[in-house]
Amino acid sequence: MHTHTQLIYLDTNSPLICATRILDAGQDNVGHYLILDKTVAHVRGGGQLGDRGRIGDATLLDVRRANDEVRHYVEGVSPVVGANVAVKVDPEFRRRSSRWHTAGHLLAAALEHEIPGFAASAAQQWPTDAWVTGLWAVPIAEDLTQRLQRFIDDARAADLPVVVKLGDVRTVQIQGHRPVPCGGTHVASIGAIGPLHVEDVRIKKGVLKARYTCDDEKKDIVFFIGLPSC
Repeated sequence: MHTHTQLIYLDTNSPLICATRILDAGQDNVGHYLILDKTVAHVRGGGQLGDRGRIGDATLLDVRRANDEVRHYVEGVSPVVGANVAVKVDPEFRRRSSRWHTAGHLLAAALEHEIPGFAASAAQQWPTDAWVTGLWAVPIAEDLTQRLQRFIDDARAADLPVVVKLGDVRTVQIQGHRPVPCGGTHVASIGAIGPLHVEDVRIKKGVLKARYTCDDEKKDIVFFIGLPSC
């Protein structure tokens, strides 16, 4: 029997803590998990990692979808099924994830502006491995990386707002650029991203891949080691 979890974090005005009830619990190849009736913790997907934090007295290690369920992986003292507890998201982890996610959208906008006809189709915003890709087989200009960096620096200086709209399809839009379907978390404006550096842009087998970093924070992040990739 599958249980539905209300995803409160989709509303940008939601807090980083909420009261919830434990609907179910289990164990899979990832670890011990809890199923909640609602959550403020971002579910891993769309190129963004699952949130970290606390559920009651247990440590929240990751949040993933599996078998149509939202599974909150925990360690430590785990609440029992039926218990009412609080879900608390680690604010620093969320801030970092939001910065890197919005940075990926900005790089995608820069690519689409500087390469007429290009459309970004996939991205990953992990602080250890961040990139944007799209189909493209035409040779790129030698100064493309520099042009992308100028575009990004100008957008950061202008502190363009980032607007999230709820609806049948949730979208994220950087002012002046096309809205993009997205279920992730974001900063309110481009200036909050902080340093964003385009590392390189390469084309291989008809796919363009642009890699980026947002300063050296990726050295400090701690991951749930051993989790299989989605």
